[in-house]
Amino acid sequence: MNLKRKNNLIYSLFLLAFLYPINLAADTIACMKCHGEKKEENIKALEFSVHKSLNCIQCHGKLEYPHNNVQPAGCSECHSAEFNEYSTSSHGIRVSSGASDAPDCIACHGKHDIKKINKLSIPARCFSCHTDSELEEKYKLPGVEFIKAYTFSIHGKATSIMGLINAPVCSDCHSAHAVLPPDNPSSKINKANIPNLCGKCHTNEKIEYMESVHGSGMQKNISESPVCTNCHGEHTIYVVTDPNSNVSPKNLPKTCSNCHDRVLFVEKFGFKTKRMTTYMNTFHGVANVYGDTTVANCASCHGYHSILPSTDPRSNTHPDNIPKTCGKCHPNAGINFAKGQIHVEATPEVSKAVYFIRTFYKWFIGILCVLFIIHIMTDYSGHRRRKKSFAKEIKIDEDEKS
Repeated sequence: MNLKRKNNLIYSLFLLAFLYPINLAADTIACMKCHGEKKEENIKALEFSVHKSLNCIQCHGKLEYPHNNVQPAGCSECHSAEFNEYSTSSHGIRVSSGASDAPDCIACHGKHDIKKINKLSIPARCFSCHTDSELEEKYKLPGVEFIKAYTFSIHGKATSIMGLINAPVCSDCHSAHAVLPPDNPSSKINKANIPNLCGKCHTNEKIEYMESVHGSGMQKNISESPVCTNCHGEHTIYVVTDPNSNVSPKNLPKTCSNCHDRVLFVEKFGFKTKRMTTYMNTFHGVANVYGDTTVANCASCHGYHSILPSTDPRSNTHPDNIPKTCGKCHPNAGINFAKGQIHVEATPEVSKAVYFIRTFYKWFIGILCVLFIIHIMTDYSGHRRRKKSFAKEIKIDEDEKS
């Protein structure tokens, strides 16, 4: 190729590159003549969107007038990764099956007025569909009240009231495009994936949990092992000091007993029985019922996330560690604290002394109550007889005087 032809080629390419944007701009101007004033199409909003550098034909293709059957702009050409995730999601599958009420790209991002994503606005966008009771019922979704509970959770308040951009919103837990039901192993909210999901923000808690008896159970694929949501809730995650929290001092015994008092769990894993009952019969349990939030509960002794079997030397309930564990409330706790039984069940097999003392007092107090009732009834009956006798004497005196 001689120098002159080479220069001509370079000039042509330069001219093409220079004229191409002009041609695109010309096409946009041509489109605006018809579509610029149509409010329902909102073409002018393109100037302020993230796509302001694009031209109409880049999304809609080169069209000949008239074009009454224009296909909607496809997003997959530029956003292939997001589209692939969406197409296999719950939303994408419903759209591909013809469901007109399932969200597509436009439903979430808009048409020509697509703005840079504002994370804090995501809950309101998701709520626009998920607080529709008809849609919830039609697709067997969790329910409107369950969805709205996020607003009052610690996460919801962090975003809506405090404006914390790092607080989790719907897309952080459910994914932005790959939204899948919890029974799907690939779902971010599948039970097996919950520790890693929550661990993105709660790193230290995840480390402690994974080393605990609960975390070890999950790693061994024991499906009954609890994960974060079993204890803290899903949308109803409240700060620990909130009385509505599942892990507040008052509610924690009930939360733990959901597993540890279930007959099937007790039989399958060899748990000791009546953990809740035996705790509630102690001073700690009684005080907890009457609202004492400082009294010892399950976590005070067993730990929160680092729960280990009592045979593990690291466990709070290991015999060597009992004085230290109890010493948090009882400064003078010594080795004798480790000698007594915890969660004592009053049966001859477990503790004969406790069984006989408790049985004695049940009968003694019961008989005493019966005797008191007999005494009161006898006294009341005698009172009525004396009252009637006194009334008769007064009447006789009055008759004699008259």
